[in-house]
Amino acid sequence: MNAGFDSGRSAGFLYFLTIVTAPFGLIYIPNRLFVHDDAAATAANLVANESLFRLGMAVDLVGAALWVLVVLALYWLFKRVDKRLAVL
Repeated sequence: MNAGFDSGRSAGFLYFLTIVTAPFGLIYIPNRLFVHDDAAATAANLVANESLFRLGMAVDLVGAALWVLVVLALYWLFKRVDKRLAVL
C-alpha cells in the first residue's frame, strides 16, 4: 500500500469537483444561452455571450477529464481487492 497516495480520498475529492462544476455547465449556461422554441433568440444569445459559450465548452471538457480521473482513482482503489473485478 502506497502511503503517499490515498486513492479513496482522491476519488472522493474528484467526485466533489465534478459536483461543483456540473451545475454550472448543465444548468446555468443552458438557461442563459438557449431559448426554447426560438432559434433566433438562441443565436442572438450565442453571439452576445460568446465567452460564456466558450467557458461552457471548457467546463464540459474539464468535467470529462475529471470523470476519467475518477475512474482511474477507483481502479487504483479496487485493484488491491481484486484486479479483474476492478478492470470490469
